[in-house]
Amino acid sequence: MQITGDLTVTFGNIEDLTTPAGTYKVFKIDITSNNIKMNYNIPAANPNINIPTEIKIDYDMNYQIYLEYGTLREIKSTIQQTALCQSSIITYTGQTTMKMMLNQHIKP
Repeated sequence: MQITGDLTVTFGNIEDLTTPAGTYKVFKIDITSNNIKMNYNIPAANPNINIPTEIKIDYDMNYQIYLEYGTLREIKSTIQQTALCQSSIITYTGQTTMKMMLNQHIKP
């Protein structure tokens, strides 16, 4: 397996973030991919079966996460990602968006 490309990680200032669970002192981390390419080379186990021996994936990601200052507890996050997979028998594009926000804080 070979992976090339860059990830850029940026740390934001400490700020107050209000959610349905309350207001938290947080800092933001932005993670962005740039030209991520993954190549998988798989040895053919049986040459009589048409299984791809090379899979290429182009991957893009944009991720923002807000962590509580002091505890590093995740308070809010959003991730958007796209992957284009190509082999000799299939081409597939998948897009995912996930959002999370703390809605209730139950203290032990």
